[in-house]
Amino acid sequence: SSFAEPRDRMTNVFAYGTLRSKEVREALLGRDVPRFVEPVSVKNFWIHPVSHGRYPAVVSSETGSQVPGTLLLDISEEDMVILDAFEDKYVKRSVEVFSADGVVIATAIIYVWNKSLSSLNISKIWSY
Repeated sequence: SSFAEPRDRMTNVFAYGTLRSKEVREALLGRDVPRFVEPVSVKNFWIHPVSHGRYPAVVSSETGSQVPGTLLLDISEEDMVILDAFEDKYVKRSVEVFSADGVVIATAIIYVWNKSLSSLNISKIWSY
C-alpha cells in the first residue's frame, strides 16, 4: 500500500478550490487536516468559476484535461459530514490522484458540480 492510502474509516479528498485554503479548513473543522500533499492533479475534468460565487466547480471532461489541487489525507467520518454539508451543491465521485510527475498516488473523493452548467462561467478556467 502506498503512503497515500487512507487509514481505516478515513477518506482522502481531492481539493481544487476553497478547501485548498488552510484558513477555510481550520474554520470548517476547527483545525487543519492531519496530512496533505501538493501539487497533485486529477485528469478528465474542467474547472470553472461558478457564475455568482467566488468559488469553482469541476465538471467531467473526456479531453484528458487536468485540474491541479491538494490531496487531503486521512479525513475522519466526522469531518466528512462537515465537508459534505459545506459542499452541498456537489456530488462525490472517486478519482485517481496524480503526483507532479504523473504517477497515480492515491484514490480520493472529489466534489463534482451537480447543478446546471448554465450556472457556471464556462468561458473562464478557474485558477486558485
